[in-house]
Amino acid sequence: MNHGAHATVGGRTALSITASVMVSLQSLFFAGCIAGCDAGNDGGVASSPPKVIASFEVQGMHCNGCVEAIKADVLAIDGVTAVTVSLEDHTAVITVANSDATAKAEAAIRALGYTVTPIAPR
Repeated sequence: MNHGAHATVGGRTALSITASVMVSLQSLFFAGCIAGCDAGNDGGVASSPPKVIASFEVQGMHCNGCVEAIKADVLAIDGVTAVTVSLEDHTAVITVANSDATAKAEAAIRALGYTVTPIAPR
């Protein structure tokens, strides 16, 4: 009696793996994975870049046109991945891949004529 996995092609057994072989293969795979992970090896999986969230108080916005102008200019900056602008709260929250993009985003908002004050992280 064989308790393994079977694959058939045209009515013939093409692959037969017993439970003990499957356990051995799993052990080899996970041992390699754990060793690679412990050594800092990501196994070829690309990790996403670190994200920085910067918040600013933005004074001088009067309408949704102001909000859209800020969003468009800031999103055009390389390294900016997301922008949320609130007319009601007078804030801009920007997600960036690096601090250089944060400085460029702040400068872009100032260039539009708004007063920008960084909000310290809590």
